Amino acid sequence: MLFASDHTTGKDVKAMEEDGFSLTDTEIPTVVTETDKMKMRLAKSGEDISYFGDGLSDAQIEAMAGSTAMAQHIESALNTVNIPVTENNVKDITETANMMEELHTPDEGSMKYMLDNELPVTTANLYKAEFSGSATYAGMQQMTDLDYDALKQQIEAVISESGMDVNEQNMADGRWLIENGIPLTAENLEKLSTLQQLQLPLGEEEIVAVSAEAISDGIRPQDVVLSGNDFKDQAQDALDVITNVTDEELAYVVNSGEPLTIENLKKAADEIKNKDTKVSAAADKTAYTKSGLDLLTARRQLEETRLKMTSEANLSLLKKGISIDTMELSQLVEELKTQENEYYSRLLSGDGIAPKEADVALFRNVMDTSEALKAMPAYALGIHPVDETTLQSLYEDGAALKDTFEKAGERYETMMTAPRQDMGDSISKAFRNVDDILKDLDLETSYGNQRAVRILAYNQMELTPENIAEMKAADEEVQRAFDHLKPAVVRTMIKEGMNPLDMSFEEINTVSEQIQEEQGITEEEKFSKYLYKLEQNKEISEEERSAYIGVYRLIRQVEKTDGAAIGALLQQGGDITLRGLLTQVRSAKHSAMDYQVDDDFGGVQTKEGAGISITEQIEGAYQKNRLSDVKDGLVPEKIAPFMEDEKWLSMTPEELADAMKEVEQEEETEAAYRKEQVQELSRAAAAPQEVYEWLEQLDMPATVNRVLAAADYMNNRNQVFNRLFKMADRSENLSEELENIKEKIFSDFAEAVKTPKEMAEAQRKLADTAENVMKTMMMSEDNLTSLDLQELKMMHTQIALGSAAAKKEEYAVPVLVQGETCNVSLKIVRGEEKKGLVDIVFETDRLGRVAAQLRAGKEKISGYIAAESKETTALFESYAKEWENLFAQEPGQEVSISYMTGEIKKDGIRHNTEAFSKNPDKPEEKNPSDMEIQTKTLYGMAESFLKAVKSLER
Repeated sequence: MLFASDHTTGKDVKAMEEDGFSLTDTEIPTVVTETDKMKMRLAKSGEDISYFGDGLSDAQIEAMAGSTAMAQHIESALNTVNIPVTENNVKDITETANMMEELHTPDEGSMKYMLDNELPVTTANLYKAEFSGSATYAGMQQMTDLDYDALKQQIEAVISESGMDVNEQNMADGRWLIENGIPLTAENLEKLSTLQQLQLPLGEEEIVAVSAEAISDGIRPQDVVLSGNDFKDQAQDALDVITNVTDEELAYVVNSGEPLTIENLKKAADEIKNKDTKVSAAADKTAYTKSGLDLLTARRQLEETRLKMTSEANLSLLKKGISIDTMELSQLVEELKTQENEYYSRLLSGDGIAPKEADVALFRNVMDTSEALKAMPAYALGIHPVDETTLQSLYEDGAALKDTFEKAGERYETMMTAPRQDMGDSISKAFRNVDDILKDLDLETSYGNQRAVRILAYNQMELTPENIAEMKAADEEVQRAFDHLKPAVVRTMIKEGMNPLDMSFEEINTVSEQIQEEQGITEEEKFSKYLYKLEQNKEISEEERSAYIGVYRLIRQVEKTDGAAIGALLQQGGDITLRGLLTQVRSAKHSAMDYQVDDDFGGVQTKEGAGISITEQIEGAYQKNRLSDVKDGLVPEKIAPFMEDEKWLSMTPEELADAMKEVEQEEETEAAYRKEQVQELSRAAAAPQEVYEWLEQLDMPATVNRVLAAADYMNNRNQVFNRLFKMADRSENLSEELENIKEKIFSDFAEAVKTPKEMAEAQRKLADTAENVMKTMMMSEDNLTSLDLQELKMMHTQIALGSAAAKKEEYAVPVLVQGETCNVSLKIVRGEEKKGLVDIVFETDRLGRVAAQLRAGKEKISGYIAAESKETTALFESYAKEWENLFAQEPGQEVSISYMTGEIKKDGIRHNTEAFSKNPDKPEEKNPSDMEIQTKTLYGMAESFLKAVKSLER
């Protein structure tokens, strides 16, 4: 968690959201994987990535750095590589810079120390060499010219084999190595050259930049290798060569018989430019000759390299020591694929189990296919019916059509739509009468209808209202699939044994929505962000804020009808506008609405099925999908232009969705919101170790929300129930039922303390109640804030932790003690045969913290009850006789309870089953009848203690 905190910025949070992950609900290993991916994306960028202070304040940075200039260098360098300005990062850079300040250009003693000890050229090692190696260096044993002549050929051979030039300097270096008793190897020659070229100390700005880059790569700054190479320029240069290589240059390399490498392609470009050489790239283009086949193979390798290569991928390979300029393209592509596979492999990994190679390959293929399909001709949608089309088959159709267009040198409209997309003059001219056609058919000249006509026309299909509606709906299914096929969704599909390549687009969308609902960014988080943005806008009035919240809730209510409102409107012959849909939702509260959108049928149906044409049914299903688009893109700034005079109400879902796409998102408030999330990550990283240990015991992977919820719970166990009752009391729809809600929860748990199964059921009912309170608050509370939603989310997560704990027989039981609602933590610990114990801890304002342990032996019940105040202990002792009778599980059973006063930890007194098992690694199988008796005894003791606590009410 600490590593993630020191490496995650608002920019990373944005990238995670684009990949379908929530920072606060995603397991930390996945957060790190996504963060690493983002660092690679930004390695080449040079874009502005200021984060509105993701970490320390300017004053804090300056205090740690020692000067204003140093502080500015550190902040700038960390921002450049997209790393937060945290205390750990500033400290690491400052320490490295201080160490560097004491260094000088390496002398012969330092260089010999580095080479003798085979040390990488890092700041830390150079420091050791200067202050240890130089002091003990006794000089070298001079080699005579005669000895040198005898070894000259051997030195030349080593230099030549290493790929270095056989020149005077390298020969002298070889002689120096031998004279100093250092093995003459290519590696030592290269390291000696690096040491000789170092000019130390590096400037303050340079060492800070190198240190920030190291942190970005997950390396301690003083351990980063100082190579003197500018990998960024080399990475970008390699990409430029691959991007711009011509057929003539490719043919030159193939015809020369040289390996197909970036270096040779660069040489070919220089040769052709300088000598005005003309090489025919078309001579053997179709001939079945060796040179023709070699050229075709080279083209395929070049295209595959172009698909895989990015500047950031090149940079990563260079940092691993891979020479991308001299490696053959076929090998380079494999390296690029391997690097890409590392990302997918890490996402698929779980529980320490390495994913199957086939699953990693499928993951990569799905993402590559989806990405490539976006840039293919949209007209491929008309080749086969979309309900018979899979992701793979549409890709194949699109690839063939793309090849046709490119051979003809013609432009085309891409599969993926984009705001303000420029189709070019040639496409506009070819389809210049589209609006006239739509008007003749009495159809809206909407973007969706226009695009459907173009796709149908290209495929020479009949232009009818029904065909246009079908094509528009098919196109929308594909667009939604593009949006849904994010790494977070594809990962789950593959883990569950699905192959997205073989699924229809309707299947992809249906499954994706289910996955997103269960695992993606939650509705609570989306609404919290919506409220946060409203709260940051100081220019809107309270009345306007209420109106914005009303829009969000009403659109959610319509969307939740799953097409019923659209079906009702169509049945009544009404236009599918937001006003009409909202009217249907409101009327549905007073009468049953028996309409639905049936996905199998592809349209809207009524129970009676009368009066709706096929075209209307298709249009209804299409508008239902566009309503989902509105809901998914709903943020205050995008709906704002349509709030005046309630313009949005007169729009169809299609019109509103298209209009919202054209509105720019407000980046400043987006960045501020992400900053809040990064700060939550920092708070989670600072949580006590016991929080992480508890989550591990519950088999609950650490996420930001879980860590914060667990820490809050362990700090104040009563908060979860108090929070639930407080929120229910605030809700106008629930406040009157508050006492009933409380009584039901108290009684459910009181009656359930008998068996694990009954306790699990009580926990499930509690979770349902909490869910109902949260949903009711979200959809009806007038003064709801983003902080309220965070509190509701915290409560929901804590109850989920309670459900996980219940599986381990650890329970949080709500009990009313002296007028206070308190959370009594019970842990059932089973021992051998019928023995075991119950660990108990609770806290109230009046009694303070209380811990108890009741132990079931063969013959008697024993244990103790401890309190932090003498008054509480005295109170308990006054009930001693009554409680001992209560604790006895059988008539006349001996009970021995001690009462004590002392400091109690927040988690009370904890034990685990190892204390009661002869072999904790392999517990003995218990006799079923013993288990039943043990359960009855232990849960009976727990129930007795709860009754004892309740008796304090008298």
